[in-house]
Amino acid sequence: MMSINLQLEEAIDAGDSARVRETRSWAETRQAQCLEEITRCFEVLAAGNDATPIRTIRVELNVLRYVVRLLERLESADAADDAPSPR
Repeated sequence: MMSINLQLEEAIDAGDSARVRETRSWAETRQAQCLEEITRCFEVLAAGNDATPIRTIRVELNVLRYVVRLLERLESADAADDAPSPR
């Protein structure tokens, strides 16, 4: 995860919009995967006494938090690009 953050920084600094788009696409896909896995784990918990999914839920929530923060950084970078330049 840390390498993705570093790659994003490098892409933003270099003005590499293709890599930024790839990172955004990855983050959006990963966010959806996390939510699906968390939902599945809660369904398993609700169906019985198996507490095994609790660890998976915690891991996925941590990944989800990271991905959401990454998406927020991308939004901030987009907003900075869209801001009018000072004259």
